[in-house]
Amino acid sequence: MQSHHGRTDAAFRHVNLSVGDIIDRLTIAEIKIEHLTKAKNFDGAREVDLSRQHLSDAVLDVLVLAETDSDLGASIDDLKSTNRELWAVEDLCRDSVRYASVFVSAARNVMVLNDKRSQLKSTINQKICGSALDEVKLYGTQSGSDS
Repeated sequence: MQSHHGRTDAAFRHVNLSVGDIIDRLTIAEIKIEHLTKAKNFDGAREVDLSRQHLSDAVLDVLVLAETDSDLGASIDDLKSTNRELWAVEDLCRDSVRYASVFVSAARNVMVLNDKRSQLKSTINQKICGSALDEVKLYGTQSGSDS
């Protein structure tokens, strides 16, 4: 298949991502299906199917393992739940941008949920799957910035 930029899909197939990042993307695609199935021209099932088609055998093995490994299954469920909650809070941010107090509260919740999401992806990557790649977040003074 050729993209509108003239490149083939094969040119983009080799990207190093952690297992947690890939599972995160799949849970978000599943949440899109839940929220956007009524939207015109949106084929959420196709998006999830395309995502799954490009998964490596190793990640497919992790998804199969999640069916029998309670820690992995629980972490994936927690990640999807966190992403679902984040989706709702981000919608609240967008809807309440004119109301400063609601917006600020919702924005703080986005930060808290993104931190939880990062921790869950790290748990999947390091503690459960032993991934060489991990989720690393640095903010403010942690990143060496003076702001």
